[in-house]
Amino acid sequence: METAVAHPHSVTLIFASQRSGSKLLCDDVASLGGMGRPREQFNYILPWQDTRGEQDVFDAIASGATRRNPDVGSVKVMVSQVRPINRYLTGQTSVPEPEAMQNIIEWSKARFERVMVLVITRDGQLDQAISRIVARTTQIYHSPKGTHEDTDLLNVMQSVDANFRWKILHEVCLIKSETDMLRTLAQDNPNLALLVRYEDLTASVENTSLRLVDHARSLGFSPDHEVATRKLSKMIDRAQITAIKQDFVAFLHDQIGEWVPEEL
Repeated sequence: METAVAHPHSVTLIFASQRSGSKLLCDDVASLGGMGRPREQFNYILPWQDTRGEQDVFDAIASGATRRNPDVGSVKVMVSQVRPINRYLTGQTSVPEPEAMQNIIEWSKARFERVMVLVITRDGQLDQAISRIVARTTQIYHSPKGTHEDTDLLNVMQSVDANFRWKILHEVCLIKSETDMLRTLAQDNPNLALLVRYEDLTASVENTSLRLVDHARSLGFSPDHEVATRKLSKMIDRAQITAIKQDFVAFLHDQIGEWVPEEL
């Protein structure tokens, strides 16, 4: 893990599930300034180890500060990470994810002067599931070239089989549960949390920036810019996504029955 650059008194927490658009949200937050540079710093202290504890969580958050704004830490928290992080903070070993997420927020409120919570979800949960499986299959999680012409990705698209389809089904069910938890977290923390939809995030950088800046300022943060600078890139083009979705719907019809909708 990077050495903490500061001892921040404010924190930005971004709660997300995998392939929900959280990297783009983190990039926007970093681009706007004054809210930290959130990444998945908790990866450096996971899986859980009995030699680690609360200070390691704080240090991970502190490493999400910037030299320009060393007083603001930040971190992206995946739903899959919240139980071991909560264990570092509370010592509790059998806490469900919703309670663990809330405990992380409560700890942050006690440890920092200002806390901002951003929650990102994605309405297109089948698209999210496909993105997860493709990323895990190829081990390519982001598209540095901004193109879908990568050979590994094309090979995955051409070799969709039953195992691939069952993996998608499993992920859809998991994502539904995670999305419900994230939305509830935002509802339960109306004074701290801003719910961001992936669909809105990608539709307009200006509108997203306005919401982020207004929310940050309402909580005492001081963004440096009004509009984020971003560059969008996709791993899979829309035609390939559509083909996989059509194949998946046909697969469900074969496996489950005629009540499956024609479009998902």
